[in-house]
Amino acid sequence: MNNHCVVDGSEAIEIVWPLGQRERVATVFADRLDDLSGKANAKIWSWMWGGDVAFAVIREELKRRYPDMTIIP
Repeated sequence: MNNHCVVDGSEAIEIVWPLGQRERVATVFADRLDDLSGKANAKIWSWMWGGDVAFAVIREELKRRYPDMTIIP
């Protein structure tokens, strides 16, 4: 990355960003599971509004789809 700026065609000044250069880090994700049967499932909730209702619905749907899934409260 070029941190120099040419002013009126004759002088180059260095440009410095006080927060430093941004770094991009690639994130590698695990492969998706083919099926959730027999797996354990836990949720983390920050007590945001409506989470109790949403998690109840999600929990019931997971039980319906994967009866042998362990759901950790």
